[in-house]
Amino acid sequence: MQIAKLEIENFRGIREGTVQFSPHTVFVGANNCGKTTVIEALALLFGRDRMIRQLTEHDFYGSNPQPPDRIRLIATVIDFEGDDPAQHMDWFRDDRGVVKWWNPVDGAVMPARTDPTWPLACQVAFSARFHRPSLEVETLRYFHDDDAVEDVFSEESTTSFPARLIRDIGFFFVPAARTWDRTVSFGSELFRRVVAAGEGQPSESVLSERDRLRVPHARLEEDERLAPIVERLNIELRGFFRTAPKLHLRVTATDSDGLLESVVSHYAHEGAALPLPARRHGSGLLSLQHLLLLLQFGRLRAEAHEGFWMVSLSTQSDGFSAVFNHGI
Repeated sequence: MQIAKLEIENFRGIREGTVQFSPHTVFVGANNCGKTTVIEALALLFGRDRMIRQLTEHDFYGSNPQPPDRIRLIATVIDFEGDDPAQHMDWFRDDRGVVKWWNPVDGAVMPARTDPTWPLACQVAFSARFHRPSLEVETLRYFHDDDAVEDVFSEESTTSFPARLIRDIGFFFVPAARTWDRTVSFGSELFRRVVAAGEGQPSESVLSERDRLRVPHARLEEDERLAPIVERLNIELRGFFRTAPKLHLRVTATDSDGLLESVVSHYAHEGAALPLPARRHGSGLLSLQHLLLLLQFGRLRAEAHEGFWMVSLSTQSDGFSAVFNHGI
């Protein structure tokens, strides 16, 4: 089977877009042009559940989804052997997908086959919504039958897409190593060394933020929905401790080390309303962080008239080559 077309709405950095695939498709482009978004959209549609990460608000276009906002992904699948729905009852029957036909000339999906060259097609969709009361993202993978259905979460006629049909597609997603998302943070030894080399430890800023977090303006435990639960817990605690401890809820451990460990690098691109955490970007930007930090480390050493060696390995057609750069 083959994926002929992918339609994306409201997903990550794509407000609305369409990708039409050939039998052999390669994505080539600059960092932050959407390659990772397309791959992760396919993973949501056809990836095995254990390989799919949990969605958050940052996966919605604009990073601040309102109740009506939905992520919608639609894939058109073709290359069914014989182009005969009767031979593929797992895909086409009353409780499965609707028979459609793919027009390769204009990329349209047609309800009837008026041209004998049009191959049989089925459309699979994925939708997500952010449930504000629970702060969770609800998702649904289903057969897409009708463009007129505006919200599949309010419709009872949606037919779910069985996970076992993923085997027929044969989609395998190998995620990039996401340990790089902590490169520019105090959890990274390299980052700490760069900060130390430049005498850039922001001690006063950290302590000021620590104090602000210890006594926040809006306290979670005082929220009218949490306060009754917290008060009952406090009553129970008074029965166990003479000092009568009271529960306080904070976003991080309120010592300087806990604050440093919780720092996460975010990147805001031109025109973006909100910065996104590093792990929400493509692996191109993530891996580039190491090089940028090494360059800063070298420049700081050079400014202090100290030696610096950097070694890089690159894969060539004849094996591995090593390039040594010496900066003083």
